[in-house]
Amino acid sequence: MFPQVHSCEDSTGGSDLGMVGAARWLAPLLDQVRRAAVLDVPVAITGETGTGKELVATALHRLSRRTGPLVALNVASLSAQLVESELFGTRRGAFTDATDRPGLIEAAEGGTLFLDEACELSPAVQSALLRVLETRRVRRVGDREERSARFRLLLALQQPAELLVRDRRWRMDFWHRVSAITIELPPLRERLEDVPLLVNHLLSRMGRPQLPREEIALALSGHDWPGNVRELLRVVERALFEAGDGPLTTSVLRGAVQWPGHRPLNGNGQLGRAVDAAARSAIVQALVDAGYRRSAAAAALGISVHQLYRRMKALGLTVHLGV
Repeated sequence: MFPQVHSCEDSTGGSDLGMVGAARWLAPLLDQVRRAAVLDVPVAITGETGTGKELVATALHRLSRRTGPLVALNVASLSAQLVESELFGTRRGAFTDATDRPGLIEAAEGGTLFLDEACELSPAVQSALLRVLETRRVRRVGDREERSARFRLLLALQQPAELLVRDRRWRMDFWHRVSAITIELPPLRERLEDVPLLVNHLLSRMGRPQLPREEIALALSGHDWPGNVRELLRVVERALFEAGDGPLTTSVLRGAVQWPGHRPLNGNGQLGRAVDAAARSAIVQALVDAGYRRSAAAAALGISVHQLYRRMKALGLTVHLGV
């Protein structure tokens, strides 16, 4: 059987993250978000691309006591100089074509400033942000006047902040100031039991009939989802396009997955691929029947737990396992 499900629909206290998943990881995440939302300190949200960092940032702002707006900036989309002027604003004459213009820090007064892809913040911008966080005052580029800067800072990171410090991409003092609270989002490959839940959630949102969870698990087994939930959404959209006016089947769903670099364990020939597919299906079905308990699944397959783990690794299966 599939694990207990926790979703945005059955959460309480208005803490809808827009996420669907097994309670074993989503319930603790909801609790973290609720507790962090009411604190007036920066929060670093870490996770791979497509794991839902912006959803968490939106929930943190919505559940906070702040009355101002949520203002967002994707740091990676701009040069370091443009990031500085976007954040701090400019004074006329500061540089060629500069005008008197408030920055996003001023726009976020009383609210929340969300910096996506914050790994790309330059040391100079980190230093300037650190001063703003300490003094609660901001100065536009080229200006002497200081203005109020009372906002809550949220940062989305694709790498742990300590690695950024180790690689000298982040200043140590900036790291200490912004990483007191860190919320980490797990990649989809570490919670593959969520894939059927997510597929059916997406189909429901698109007004399409849902599919049996067991069949979805079998159809999409063996993929580690490097693009996470965002990639899964693209797969569902591609499958619906391929299905056209006809019903969406699990075979169409499986065919919509792009498998970069996938190499069959038993060779590239038709027989090797067929053997791999049969082994993968048998293992996933055993795991589903055993409630993802590896000892029970191994017993049903007639192999040891070590053999099961080794076989899964060789086939590229990373299903979350119990004891």
